[in-house]
Amino acid sequence: MADQVERLGLILNLAEQGMDIVHSYANDPVDAGAIQTGSGPIKNLKQVSADIKSDGEAAIDVAVTELIDALKTETSVSALIDGLTDTAALAEQSAARAVVAADSANATGKIYPSTAIGLLPANTAPGQYFSVPSPNASEYLILYQNVNGVAIERKRYPSALLVAFLEADYRATLISGDSSRAHYWGGIFSKSGMIGVGFRMSDGHPIFADGRDLLGDVADLRGRLNTVSAPRGGVLLGFTTPSGRLLGHFDAHTGAWMTQGRNALVEIDRTNLRLKLVEAALDGTLPEDPIDDESFTELQEAVASLQGMVHTVSSPRGGVLLGFKTPSGRLLGHFDAHTGAWMTGGRNALSEIDRTNLRLKSLEAAMGNPLADFPTVDWAFWGDSLTALGSSGNWASKLVAMLGVDGYNGGWGGQAFRQIAARQGATPSLMTVVGGTIPGDGPVAVTTNAYYPASNGGSVSGVLSGLLGTYTRTADGLSSTFTRTVSGAPVASPANAVFAPLYGTTMRDRHVVLWSGANSVYYEADQYDIISSIRSMIDYLTPRVKRVIVMEIPPSAARTLPAAPGSEREKLEKFNAMLKAAFPEYFLDIASWLRTQAAATAAGIVFTAQDLTDISNGVTPTSFTTDGLHFSDACGTAIAYRVRQEAITRGWIA
Repeated sequence: MADQVERLGLILNLAEQGMDIVHSYANDPVDAGAIQTGSGPIKNLKQVSADIKSDGEAAIDVAVTELIDALKTETSVSALIDGLTDTAALAEQSAARAVVAADSANATGKIYPSTAIGLLPANTAPGQYFSVPSPNASEYLILYQNVNGVAIERKRYPSALLVAFLEADYRATLISGDSSRAHYWGGIFSKSGMIGVGFRMSDGHPIFADGRDLLGDVADLRGRLNTVSAPRGGVLLGFTTPSGRLLGHFDAHTGAWMTQGRNALVEIDRTNLRLKLVEAALDGTLPEDPIDDESFTELQEAVASLQGMVHTVSSPRGGVLLGFKTPSGRLLGHFDAHTGAWMTGGRNALSEIDRTNLRLKSLEAAMGNPLADFPTVDWAFWGDSLTALGSSGNWASKLVAMLGVDGYNGGWGGQAFRQIAARQGATPSLMTVVGGTIPGDGPVAVTTNAYYPASNGGSVSGVLSGLLGTYTRTADGLSSTFTRTVSGAPVASPANAVFAPLYGTTMRDRHVVLWSGANSVYYEADQYDIISSIRSMIDYLTPRVKRVIVMEIPPSAARTLPAAPGSEREKLEKFNAMLKAAFPEYFLDIASWLRTQAAATAAGIVFTAQDLTDISNGVTPTSFTTDGLHFSDACGTAIAYRVRQEAITRGWIA
């Protein structure tokens, strides 16, 4: 084995010399000196090309033959092959190098910046070859053939970077110092001879870089563990090593099995709770009793009754390295003789945790990734008082009634665009728990960034640091709290943890109407931020095809036309133009439409003289408002009609 590896190293070194010859042959200029090889000097490719007259192709064939013969002599391939068992693999390597050399010769040194230039009649004729630099860092050149004026790719050549990488990898895998390699019959070693992982010759055990012998560790435990009972110290019954290290024990207070201070079954329960809450968030429901601890309670009672009545058992052939059993012979728990894992009732608790966490991660990933090509038939509406029940003329409720689908009204009076986006989930609130820990029960004070989801005196359900709960803002807006839904152990919460709103998370797959910005539009510094916020709300939706309507902001009765320079109406006109330009495929000029006869017809009313005056002043007709801005019931009917009409026009519904 050692001799064979040394020969492989020699092959590699000689092959490198051959590759240098190939590189010089293909790239040296025409005025360069001869290339020195073991069989004597040879010309480079450009020198050969200069000698070509009428029978150029034949001359190239002769040059390639000379090159390959020189390489065979230089690397002594035939002699080295005789000393190795794997002759087929080495022959394939030599053949591959010969093909590379032949391809280099075929290209006749013609390297051009692009295929278009290489195909020019002055550069190549049909049937001839040329090369173009590869854009890939791992490649040097791409070889093309001019086939009737079309560049057909024939080969790709590795770059020096890739060759260096493969060389380093090859050596790290096979080359090592004798002092380390002599003790192993196979493995992976560093260039300096340090073991990565290898199979020890003496016993076949896999040995790792840090010297760990997993099978040996398990075997060493056999017959060397002691039982210990120290109720005052919290240990009902457990295993200790000869040095006194506690491997695992039944807790004297709870009866639970503890490994390295961890209660695996409790961890499973907590993870399963988190999993159920995520699943609930996906389907919009919450489990009434998310934790089933009946079996855990039974285990505690059973273990408590066994104090002083259990025995140790070792049966390696039966898979038990060391374990506990009752006088009747029932096995309570044991270290598996094959894996060393602690088993309870045939269950590997830590493996169950890993499997559950994997399932949980896949669900959490699904919540953040596209789930379908198109939205569901249901709708969600996000906005301020122009969308909220009552002040909106209830247009959202009327729309879903017309469509016969489910609708979620995410309108909240008085909210600015940041709060709307926070509740929808696109730009979630970042919360810092005062003290850094969410207690087992009850509220805890939190601080938020500018994207706080609830208005003063309001609350929003969501998940903070893995716990479902409720964010509540006081009526004066001076403080906020978070209260977990299910009591449990305290949970650490890092600063600026993301608060994921529950309803925002579960409404991402719907048709959506966004009516955001009415409370911020007159602050010109915010106008670009409003556009960005709406864009993030659209991007947050999961379907690949977004079915979204972005609503035009209406003016209040006092903000009439014509718009004076610097007036709020001028700012409004500017913003609506920006909104339309930013979202042409989503924009709906609803405010302008409300000032048309079609809107009156849709609402089933006749415009009054005052309504006509309002229209001439460029504001919403009085019949459509309750206070000059918010919508009347008739207006709600008209808006529902117009949104439905738009959905039909866009092909969303029949």
